[in-house]
Amino acid sequence: MHGISIGSVSPPRTATGTPRRRWRGGEAWARDSNAALERAGIEDRVDHRTLVAQRDEALELAAAARERGDEGAELRETVQAVELNCPPLPQLSSGA
Repeated sequence: MHGISIGSVSPPRTATGTPRRRWRGGEAWARDSNAALERAGIEDRVDHRTLVAQRDEALELAAAARERGDEGAELRETVQAVELNCPPLPQLSSGA
């Protein structure tokens, strides 16, 4: 699963249209975004977790694949962990 950036999706806004300042989209936002992506036939998914948490999971999955002798899965998860070993993108919205 690879995360994607969705330029047309923004945090909730107040009744006046201004972004909510303390919005923390988290799991619910990711779930709703992923449902919309699925309906649109897009395979990529949004992950609300930090890059560190996602990388740690990929490393755990790679270790488990290595233990069971699945070299293909080990390679995929290791590559995923390497891709996630980067700084996060900067927050671009004024309400973030």
